[in-house]
Amino acid sequence: MRSRAGWATPFVIALLTACGSGQGSSVPGAGSNPMSDPDFLLREEILDSNTSVAYDVVRNRRPQWLQTRGINTVRQAAGEQGIVVYMDNARLGGVDALRRVGLASVQYIQFYSAPEATQRWGANHLNGAILVSTRPR
Repeated sequence: MRSRAGWATPFVIALLTACGSGQGSSVPGAGSNPMSDPDFLLREEILDSNTSVAYDVVRNRRPQWLQTRGINTVRQAAGEQGIVVYMDNARLGGVDALRRVGLASVQYIQFYSAPEATQRWGANHLNGAILVSTRPR
Protein backbone atom coordinates (compact mmCIF):
# COMPACT_ATOMS: atom_id res chain seq x y z
CA MET A 1 0.00 0.00 0.00
CA ARG A 2 1.35 3.43 -0.95
CA SER A 3 1.69 6.19 1.57
CA ARG A 4 0.56 9.72 0.79
CA ALA A 5 4.17 10.72 0.17
CA GLY A 6 4.42 7.95 -2.44
CA TRP A 7 1.84 9.46 -4.80
CA ALA A 8 2.70 13.06 -4.10
CA THR A 9 6.10 13.03 -5.78
CA PRO A 10 4.87 12.00 -9.28
CA PHE A 11 1.97 14.42 -8.93
CA VAL A 12 4.28 17.34 -8.07
CA ILE A 13 6.63 16.49 -10.94
CA ALA A 14 3.73 16.38 -13.40
CA LEU A 15 2.39 19.68 -12.07
CA LEU A 16 5.77 21.42 -12.35
CA THR A 17 6.28 20.07 -15.86
CA ALA A 18 2.89 21.38 -16.96
CA CYS A 19 3.51 24.81 -15.41
CA GLY A 20 6.90 25.19 -17.02
CA SER A 21 5.84 24.61 -20.59
CA GLY A 22 4.74 26.97 -23.32
CA GLN A 23 2.50 29.76 -22.10
CA GLY A 24 4.85 31.25 -19.54
CA SER A 25 7.67 31.88 -21.99
CA SER A 26 8.99 35.43 -22.02
CA VAL A 27 10.45 35.00 -25.51
CA PRO A 28 8.07 36.48 -28.08
CA GLY A 29 6.86 33.95 -30.58
CA ALA A 30 8.59 31.06 -28.80
CA GLY A 31 7.45 27.82 -30.35
CA SER A 32 7.99 25.63 -33.35
CA ASN A 33 7.63 28.39 -35.96
CA PRO A 34 7.72 31.87 -34.42
CA MET A 35 7.33 33.63 -37.78
CA SER A 36 3.84 32.15 -38.10
CA ASP A 37 2.68 33.33 -34.66
CA PRO A 38 -0.41 35.48 -35.31
CA ASP A 39 0.30 37.76 -32.33
CA PHE A 40 3.97 38.57 -33.04
CA LEU A 41 6.13 40.09 -35.72
CA LEU A 42 9.74 39.22 -34.92
CA ARG A 43 12.79 41.18 -36.05
CA GLU A 44 13.59 38.72 -38.87
CA GLU A 45 10.13 39.11 -40.36
CA ILE A 46 10.20 42.88 -39.85
CA LEU A 47 13.53 43.25 -41.66
CA ASP A 48 12.33 40.95 -44.45
CA SER A 49 9.37 43.23 -45.13
CA ASN A 50 11.17 45.74 -47.39
CA THR A 51 9.55 48.74 -45.75
CA SER A 52 10.72 51.42 -43.34
CA VAL A 53 7.82 52.07 -40.96
CA ALA A 54 5.93 49.85 -38.53
CA TYR A 55 2.51 50.63 -39.99
CA ASP A 56 3.44 49.16 -43.37
CA VAL A 57 4.85 45.98 -41.81
CA VAL A 58 1.68 45.43 -39.80
CA ARG A 59 -0.57 46.27 -42.77
CA ASN A 60 1.29 43.81 -45.02
CA ARG A 61 2.06 40.98 -42.57
CA ARG A 62 -0.73 41.09 -39.94
CA PRO A 63 -3.60 43.17 -41.42
CA GLN A 64 -6.09 41.63 -38.98
CA TRP A 65 -4.41 43.64 -36.19
CA LEU A 66 -5.72 46.84 -37.78
CA GLN A 67 -9.33 45.71 -38.00
CA THR A 68 -11.71 47.08 -35.41
CA ARG A 69 -15.18 45.99 -34.52
CA GLY A 70 -18.16 48.26 -35.05
CA ILE A 71 -19.15 50.87 -32.52
CA ASN A 72 -19.92 48.87 -29.38
CA THR A 73 -20.70 51.53 -26.82
CA VAL A 74 -21.80 55.11 -26.46
CA ARG A 75 -18.32 55.99 -25.19
CA GLN A 76 -16.71 54.60 -28.35
CA ALA A 77 -19.26 56.44 -30.50
CA ALA A 78 -18.23 59.65 -28.73
CA GLY A 79 -14.71 59.30 -30.06
CA GLU A 80 -12.89 56.86 -27.82
CA GLN A 81 -10.05 55.19 -29.64
CA GLY A 82 -9.89 51.86 -31.29
CA ILE A 83 -6.53 50.12 -31.19
CA VAL A 84 -3.94 51.71 -28.90
CA VAL A 85 -0.23 51.67 -29.77
CA TYR A 86 2.57 51.47 -27.19
CA MET A 87 6.33 51.64 -27.62
CA ASP A 88 8.24 49.98 -24.80
CA ASN A 89 5.07 50.31 -22.69
CA ALA A 90 4.76 54.08 -23.27
CA ARG A 91 1.48 55.03 -24.92
CA LEU A 92 1.96 56.55 -28.40
CA GLY A 93 -1.66 56.91 -29.48
CA GLY A 94 -3.82 55.22 -32.09
CA VAL A 95 -2.85 53.15 -35.10
CA ASP A 96 -1.58 56.23 -36.96
CA ALA A 97 1.28 56.35 -34.44
CA LEU A 98 2.73 53.30 -36.22
CA ARG A 99 3.37 55.53 -39.25
CA ARG A 100 5.94 57.45 -37.16
CA VAL A 101 7.80 54.35 -35.91
CA GLY A 102 10.93 53.56 -37.93
CA LEU A 103 12.09 49.95 -37.99
CA ALA A 104 15.82 50.37 -37.33
CA SER A 105 15.56 49.72 -33.60
CA VAL A 106 12.42 47.56 -33.46
CA GLN A 107 12.96 44.13 -31.89
CA TYR A 108 9.40 42.86 -32.22
CA ILE A 109 5.80 44.00 -32.55
CA GLN A 110 3.08 42.26 -30.58
CA PHE A 111 -0.72 42.38 -30.73
CA TYR A 112 -2.82 42.19 -27.56
CA SER A 113 -6.53 41.39 -27.66
CA ALA A 114 -8.90 43.73 -25.78
CA PRO A 115 -8.91 41.62 -22.60
CA GLU A 116 -5.12 41.15 -22.68
CA ALA A 117 -4.50 44.86 -23.25
CA THR A 118 -6.92 45.82 -20.48
CA GLN A 119 -5.18 43.46 -18.09
CA ARG A 120 -1.76 44.88 -18.96
CA TRP A 121 -2.45 48.62 -19.32
CA GLY A 122 -5.90 49.19 -17.84
CA ALA A 123 -9.25 50.25 -19.27
CA ASN A 124 -10.07 51.74 -22.71
CA HIS A 125 -8.63 49.05 -24.98
CA LEU A 126 -11.88 48.12 -26.70
CA ASN A 127 -10.15 46.87 -29.84
CA GLY A 128 -6.85 45.72 -28.37
CA ALA A 129 -3.36 47.17 -28.46
CA ILE A 130 -0.13 46.90 -30.39
CA LEU A 131 3.18 46.95 -28.52
CA VAL A 132 6.37 47.92 -30.34
CA SER A 133 9.42 46.74 -28.46
CA THR A 134 12.80 48.23 -29.30
CA ARG A 135 16.22 46.65 -28.98
CA PRO A 136 18.29 47.48 -25.91
CA ARG A 137 20.85 50.18 -26.56
